[in-house]
Amino acid sequence: MRRLLPEWHPQWGVLLAWPDTHTDWVNHLADAEHCYLDLLAALLDHQQVRLVCRDTASEQRVNTLVADRGLDTARLELIIADYNDTWARDFGPIAVEDNGNVELLDYTFTGWGGKFDADMDNTLNRRLPWQLPLHSPSLVLEGGAIDTDGQGNLLTTRHCLRNPNRNPDLSEAELVALLKEQLGVTDIWWLDHGELEGDDTDAHVDTLARFVDTRTIAYVQCRNQADSHYASLAAMEHELQTLARQHNLTLVPLPLPTPQF
Repeated sequence: MRRLLPEWHPQWGVLLAWPDTHTDWVNHLADAEHCYLDLLAALLDHQQVRLVCRDTASEQRVNTLVADRGLDTARLELIIADYNDTWARDFGPIAVEDNGNVELLDYTFTGWGGKFDADMDNTLNRRLPWQLPLHSPSLVLEGGAIDTDGQGNLLTTRHCLRNPNRNPDLSEAELVALLKEQLGVTDIWWLDHGELEGDDTDAHVDTLARFVDTRTIAYVQCRNQADSHYASLAAMEHELQTLARQHNLTLVPLPLPTPQF
């Protein structure tokens, strides 16, 4: 039996890529480094972290900041490898279980439909020392574009997966068949609404609605009718309410935060 693993499945560790002057964070680098140190502090007391650094200078920078922060490095693994940007959730491997054995799927990453350079991100997984089999299916797919309850149901958005900038030669039926075969899912729950303004991912579901356990979905809710997101998020909420009735799910609304500039 093949199964896409849910977010809460026991993990070996977390893959991160360090922010530097070659990434999106160049204009806010000090803030980005502080945020990543907070991530490391939250993770390293209980979980492995594989942190990719671009070069020895970045590696030394990480070591200095981690030491200054007083973090325990027993679970921290630094690897030098080149990359385009830091969005490891989208270019990192996706784990599936097949008859009790876990394998990693390294899908093609195109910088969210060719919006940004992604040639190095797309090859990074094959340059890292995984202890599990790594396969490369012939499909464009990002980790943030899909979510699962671990029970065979896949939650995603048509605006992303059916976008002509990804897999344009596949019909929806063909794409569904490939996802079911490769990920081991039995049903795909499509959302047709909910895109956020300025979202380069074309409505990744991980910014909109997520399983938090097998029966619960947390989602972004907008109550302000003057907000430009209101109509789209209200339509998405209606879609989720329909799913909840059909599958006996609990929905947890999360208020859309006020933008920070």
